[in-house]
Amino acid sequence: MFSKELQELDHNTVIYMIDELQDQLDEAKGQLDEAKGQLDEANATISEKDAAISMKDATIADLQLKIKELASRLSK
Repeated sequence: MFSKELQELDHNTVIYMIDELQDQLDEAKGQLDEAKGQLDEANATISEKDAAISMKDATIADLQLKIKELASRLSK
């Protein structure tokens, strides 16, 4: 009888430990999902800024071309 009670306690302890580990795993998954969401937001912001930089680079190139054209007209 004593052995059966110890066996039951051991079984309950194992179940408790598994539940605790599952809770920790669920919490870690939640944190990972949150971090992934933040990373996705950061990547979206970077993409927007890259697009803005590309547009500004194109504007600069266009302005440089116009400056060269005006400079060549003035030098004639």
